[in-house]
Amino acid sequence: MRQKVEEELKRLENNDVIETVTGPTAWVSPIVTPPKPKDPDKVRICVDMRQANTAIQRERHITPTMDDVIHELKGATVFSKLDLTAGYHQLELHPDSKYITTFTTHLSLRRYKRLNFGISSAAEVFQNAICQTVQGITGVKNL
Repeated sequence: MRQKVEEELKRLENNDVIETVTGPTAWVSPIVTPPKPKDPDKVRICVDMRQANTAIQRERHITPTMDDVIHELKGATVFSKLDLTAGYHQLELHPDSKYITTFTTHLSLRRYKRLNFGISSAAEVFQNAICQTVQGITGVKNL
């Protein structure tokens, strides 16, 4: 199992998603490493952010109701779906926010440089980023 964790840590480091932490840190969360559903020879690094999430101020994203969606899509004939692989990892964390994502492994402490799963506000931050990206494009709606 340790070898699989090391491989995943290396992959995340090579993709500029995590970094090694040196020195003292106010936050350290444990990890859980379940096998990936489609590839049981690899593991997923899941940081238990329950304690850290108590200190995170959530950003709210207004989710449209079904009535809103139907009204906005009236007359639409073309629909697309984007698959954003590791979408959260596309968003960089502010340097002042990285420290709260620190986690422990059998090798050393690491922290995320990019938005990670487990942060209570991650879905809202991600949805707001997508909304800002497509804002003003005719015929495009993020739902």
